Amino acid sequence: MTQSRRARMRQVKRVVVKIGSSSLATRSNKLNRRAMRKLADEVIALRQQGIEVAVVTSGAVAAGTGRLNLSSRPSAVADLQAAAAVGQNLLMHAYETLFKKRGVPIGQVLLSAEDILDDRRHALNLENAFHSLFAFGAVPVINENDSVAVAELERPIGENDMLAAFVANLIQAQLLVVLSDIEGVYADYRSSRAKGQLICQIAHGDPRLDDLVGDAKSRHGRGGMKTKIEAARLLMACGEMTVVAHARQHSLVDILAGEELGTLFIPRQKRLK
Repeated sequence: MTQSRRARMRQVKRVVVKIGSSSLATRSNKLNRRAMRKLADEVIALRQQGIEVAVVTSGAVAAGTGRLNLSSRPSAVADLQAAAAVGQNLLMHAYETLFKKRGVPIGQVLLSAEDILDDRRHALNLENAFHSLFAFGAVPVINENDSVAVAELERPIGENDMLAAFVANLIQAQLLVVLSDIEGVYADYRSSRAKGQLICQIAHGDPRLDDLVGDAKSRHGRGGMKTKIEAARLLMACGEMTVVAHARQHSLVDILAGEELGTLFIPRQKRLK
């Protein structure tokens, strides 16, 4: 008998939540305080249910672009690094303020691809650091270290969807929730727009996975649906779930309660913790 979404979500004790730049930044490249407040409230609510939460956040480059009064996202790597350096401070200050009001500490974790993929010792040290943050009751807030990691700004892993999947696997989270400005995965993508019906769930090995890669990209992010599906496929191969959902329209609490929101990617066999 197929396991229900509600039953699957009852097994989740640790979750990674990734939120994209399109959900965190306004059209004028300012941080969207309402969206960040909603995220903080929902993370706190999950913690009160005994669920450990780590947040992978985008938004540093967008925030830095606004603070530097640039008309659009820079294209030169050095300018992107500068925007990230300025924006990261703004981003973390906003998170610190929001969570401090709720009596919850946060821990900033800046990563590069090499920290997770290329150095086993670094990966083990990171895993231990995350476990200590959870033990101390802190919320890890993770971003890619764009201000110094030149290569990450130029290659696909620079998109935080994939970073979130690597983090989820590293810390053995049972679920990754990718929050963006789209309700989930749709049956077709043409002319950079979602077409057809929303797909409620996709199982490991579904032949549609090879076709469900769109080129649509948001104003701020670099990933689009392609990297979200790639991240989900990575975690399905590791035995973990992913949900792609809407940052403003959907609630983390409802998603973890098993509501039919967004698109659920189901692994072949759930790894029990």
